[in-house]
Amino acid sequence: MIQQITSPEAEAQNYSQDVIVKCNHVESAHTILAHKHLRGQLLFISGGNLSVKIENEQWSVTPQQAVWIPPLATHEVSSSNGLVYCSAYIDESSNILNSIRSGTVVLSTLSRELMHKCATFAEDYKRNSPEARLEKVLLDELTSISNDDNAVPLPSDPRLLTICNTVLAKPWLDKTLSDWSEFCGASERTLARLFKAQTGLTFSQWRDKARVSYAIDQIAKGNSLTTISVNLGYSRLSTFTSMYKRTTGLPPSKHVKKCLFERTL
Repeated sequence: MIQQITSPEAEAQNYSQDVIVKCNHVESAHTILAHKHLRGQLLFISGGNLSVKIENEQWSVTPQQAVWIPPLATHEVSSSNGLVYCSAYIDESSNILNSIRSGTVVLSTLSRELMHKCATFAEDYKRNSPEARLEKVLLDELTSISNDDNAVPLPSDPRLLTICNTVLAKPWLDKTLSDWSEFCGASERTLARLFKAQTGLTFSQWRDKARVSYAIDQIAKGNSLTTISVNLGYSRLSTFTSMYKRTTGLPPSKHVKKCLFERTL
């Protein structure tokens, strides 16, 4: 059963510091109903999965991804199997993320580690304290973040959302829209039209993005490209590599090297 709860970090809005960071582990499926913050929220996922709706747009967020929710933006989040996350609540006056669109963003390893460290601080730390200086480093590091080109947008149509959630849970599924049309009770043409209109992608393009998202998470966990390729149902590694490069512009080996480098930092 999905639990409906209110935002647990509302008290972060009441402090004078430029940034307040909180980490949490929610074990069960849950939904936080539509709400908004005076502060911007940078939400980093380290475990589980999350669906985030910001105003009229919706994204799937997987481990090692982050999402930026601007100040006063109405948003709703839900997780189907629990969640491990960190949230940085950033005062609007800092202006550090004004150029970033709402949605998923690329977060550096240093930013992630700083968020986890800052989450251990008391919320009422003094402005000239060591805690304040380290949070200033975090804010400086966050100026380098950018929107994530590998973001997986979600449609609003309930039929399409059911398809997307199923594929995200089982990205190796190879069903076509024709196969899904029988399940949804809508024609293939209708599904294709709605998919393009609501995500900006064809179903095939969207599924490739979902598979890349899965692959990035598995690479970060140290799994080999061969294992990831097999898990996604590819009979040849070269076919998987071609899909990955077509979708991201880079071969998966580049992402492996990036993860190996980050582990040495």
